[in-house]
Amino acid sequence: MAIIAGYGLDWKIIEEELRNQPNYWKWLPHYFRSLVELEEEYSIITPSKEKLEKEAEISRGIEVLSNRLEDQSLSLDEVAKILDVDDLTFSLTVLAKMKNLCLIKEEKGLYYLI
Repeated sequence: MAIIAGYGLDWKIIEEELRNQPNYWKWLPHYFRSLVELEEEYSIITPSKEKLEKEAEISRGIEVLSNRLEDQSLSLDEVAKILDVDDLTFSLTVLAKMKNLCLIKEEKGLYYLI
Protein backbone atom coordinates (compact mmCIF):
# COMPACT_ATOMS: atom_id res chain seq x y z
CA MET A 1 0.00 0.00 0.00
CA ALA A 2 2.90 2.34 0.75
CA ILE A 3 4.31 1.84 -2.75
CA ILE A 4 0.96 2.58 -4.37
CA ALA A 5 0.44 5.61 -2.11
CA GLY A 6 3.85 6.88 -3.18
CA TYR A 7 2.60 7.15 -6.76
CA GLY A 8 -0.20 9.42 -5.65
CA LEU A 9 -3.75 8.37 -4.99
CA ASP A 10 -7.06 10.14 -5.02
CA TRP A 11 -8.06 9.35 -1.44
CA LYS A 12 -11.56 10.71 -1.99
CA ILE A 13 -12.21 8.12 -4.70
CA ILE A 14 -10.92 5.34 -2.46
CA GLU A 15 -13.19 6.47 0.36
CA GLU A 16 -16.17 6.74 -2.01
CA GLU A 17 -15.53 3.21 -3.27
CA LEU A 18 -15.32 1.96 0.30
CA ARG A 19 -18.65 3.61 1.15
CA ASN A 20 -20.28 2.10 -1.96
CA GLN A 21 -19.55 -1.43 -0.73
CA PRO A 22 -22.35 -3.40 0.90
CA ASN A 23 -21.84 -3.29 4.66
CA TYR A 24 -19.02 -0.77 4.24
CA TRP A 25 -18.98 -0.32 8.02
CA LYS A 26 -17.36 -3.77 8.28
CA TRP A 27 -14.43 -2.62 6.14
CA LEU A 28 -13.99 0.87 7.53
CA PRO A 29 -11.98 -0.13 10.65
CA HIS A 30 -9.57 -2.17 8.51
CA TYR A 31 -9.11 0.72 6.09
CA PHE A 32 -8.56 3.14 8.97
CA ARG A 33 -5.99 0.80 10.53
CA SER A 34 -4.15 0.72 7.19
CA LEU A 35 -4.06 4.51 7.10
CA VAL A 36 -2.62 4.56 10.63
CA GLU A 37 0.05 2.05 9.60
CA LEU A 38 0.94 4.13 6.55
CA GLU A 39 1.50 7.12 8.79
CA GLU A 40 3.38 5.29 11.55
CA GLU A 41 5.58 3.08 9.37
CA TYR A 42 6.10 5.19 6.26
CA SER A 43 5.27 8.76 7.33
CA ILE A 44 2.58 8.91 4.65
CA ILE A 45 -0.19 11.17 5.90
CA THR A 46 -3.54 10.73 4.24
CA PRO A 47 -6.14 13.49 4.25
CA SER A 48 -9.03 11.26 5.28
CA LYS A 49 -7.45 9.56 8.32
CA GLU A 50 -8.46 12.12 10.93
CA LYS A 51 -11.98 12.37 9.55
CA LEU A 52 -12.47 8.60 9.59
CA GLU A 53 -11.21 7.94 13.11
CA LYS A 54 -14.53 8.43 14.92
CA GLU A 55 -16.46 6.61 12.23
CA ALA A 56 -14.07 3.65 12.42
CA GLU A 57 -14.60 3.57 16.19
CA ILE A 58 -18.36 3.49 15.67
CA SER A 59 -17.99 0.75 13.06
CA ARG A 60 -15.99 -1.36 15.51
CA GLY A 61 -18.79 -0.87 18.02
CA ILE A 62 -21.34 -2.01 15.43
CA GLU A 63 -19.36 -5.17 14.78
CA VAL A 64 -19.03 -5.99 18.48
CA LEU A 65 -22.73 -5.40 19.15
CA SER A 66 -23.83 -7.28 16.03
CA ASN A 67 -22.00 -10.34 17.28
CA ARG A 68 -23.53 -10.07 20.76
CA LEU A 69 -27.04 -9.40 19.46
CA GLU A 70 -27.03 -12.64 17.47
CA ASP A 71 -27.67 -14.56 20.68
CA GLN A 72 -29.74 -12.16 22.78
CA SER A 73 -31.41 -8.79 23.07
CA LEU A 74 -29.58 -6.07 25.00
CA SER A 75 -30.54 -3.08 27.11
CA LEU A 76 -28.74 0.25 26.82
CA ASP A 77 -26.83 -0.45 30.04
CA GLU A 78 -25.70 -3.82 28.69
CA VAL A 79 -24.61 -2.17 25.45
CA ALA A 80 -22.54 0.37 27.39
CA LYS A 81 -20.94 -2.41 29.42
CA ILE A 82 -20.09 -4.41 26.27
CA LEU A 83 -18.61 -1.33 24.60
CA ASP A 84 -16.75 -0.59 27.84
CA VAL A 85 -17.87 3.03 28.10
CA ASP A 86 -19.07 5.02 31.10
CA ASP A 87 -20.81 7.72 29.10
CA LEU A 88 -23.91 6.53 27.25
CA THR A 89 -23.34 8.99 24.40
CA PHE A 90 -21.08 6.65 22.43
CA SER A 91 -23.42 3.69 22.98
CA LEU A 92 -26.37 5.76 21.75
CA THR A 93 -24.36 6.88 18.72
CA VAL A 94 -23.52 3.29 17.80
CA LEU A 95 -27.12 2.18 18.29
CA ALA A 96 -28.43 5.09 16.19
CA LYS A 97 -26.04 4.17 13.37
CA MET A 98 -27.17 0.53 13.60
CA LYS A 99 -30.81 1.68 13.35
CA ASN A 100 -29.98 3.84 10.31
CA LEU A 101 -28.33 0.83 8.69
CA CYS A 102 -31.46 -1.24 9.47
CA LEU A 103 -29.42 -3.69 11.54
CA ILE A 104 -31.42 -3.44 14.77
CA LYS A 105 -34.78 -2.54 16.15
CA GLU A 106 -35.72 -1.32 19.62
CA GLU A 107 -38.70 -2.54 21.59
CA LYS A 108 -39.44 -1.69 25.22
CA GLY A 109 -35.88 -0.59 25.93
CA LEU A 110 -34.27 -3.67 24.39
CA TYR A 111 -32.30 -3.83 21.16
CA TYR A 112 -32.70 -6.73 18.75
CA LEU A 113 -30.82 -7.71 15.62
CA ILE A 114 -33.07 -7.61 12.54
